[in-house]
Amino acid sequence: MTHGAVPTLARDEAEGQDRATSTQGPAMDTPTTYTIRIDGHLDHHWSPRLADLAITHHEDGTSTLTGAIVDQAELHGVLASLRDIGAVLIGLHATDIAPRPPPAV
Repeated sequence: MTHGAVPTLARDEAEGQDRATSTQGPAMDTPTTYTIRIDGHLDHHWSPRLADLAITHHEDGTSTLTGAIVDQAELHGVLASLRDIGAVLIGLHATDIAPRPPPAV
């Protein structure tokens, strides 16, 4: 996940409504592969609640959840579900990030 993403408020001229946009960061119209590391061995039955991410257990007592997440809403849903089940987040890494096109001039 890009740390430099700065949300801004843009005016949708056609609708006359405000909408949130991002001036930096990955484009979220294509899935991004995420690796989420948590403390403890998470049981595999949680996978459907966590966007069907693959769960791998490690010898150091941690688990890694890996898979494609389609947008920021789904990512926030996965993180909220991990919070709700009491999982301790150790790390979050995005790979296969689609580059954001340059802003229109």
